[in-house]
Amino acid sequence: MATISKRCHAVLPSAGMGVRLGGDQPKQFRHLAGKPMLLYALDAFFQCPEVNSVWIGMSPGSNPLIHDLKSRYPNPTKRFEFLETGGPTRQQTVLNTLAAMLDLGVDPYDWVLVHDAARPGITPELIVRLITLVKAQEQVDDQQQALQSGGLLAMPVADTMKETTQDAMRSQ
Repeated sequence: MATISKRCHAVLPSAGMGVRLGGDQPKQFRHLAGKPMLLYALDAFFQCPEVNSVWIGMSPGSNPLIHDLKSRYPNPTKRFEFLETGGPTRQQTVLNTLAAMLDLGVDPYDWVLVHDAARPGITPELIVRLITLVKAQEQVDDQQQALQSGGLLAMPVADTMKETTQDAMRSQ
């Protein structure tokens, strides 16, 4: 079986309010090492030539925060869209963003990479590795129709055990 080439698009759901973290603004706009967390993901996807466009699903009313982010990318090298597609859940935000992408001309058979905007640990190398591995597995049927394929990027979690006493806390 042969493989087919598709365009890749990144969706960064960014409609969460960061309720568990608390504070006066959503987690993805909080600064970490001098820049908003969302920028770490944006930078990683912008550095990947395999990614053709980046779509941010925002909560309605996030415009003041968007202007600051857009100013950091005055001449983007790929399609870059902020959409007010935020829903009550991450799942709904992703679904709303996918629907908007179709309405704006994205091919329904293209690949979509989804990465939470408030997760700054993504790197271009990890993104390229995922795309490369999934493309190596992609196959088509006898009519040259793509069979479903997909991948999930996951990192091992370092377990932490905390021991507390009345006077101290120790992590292991």
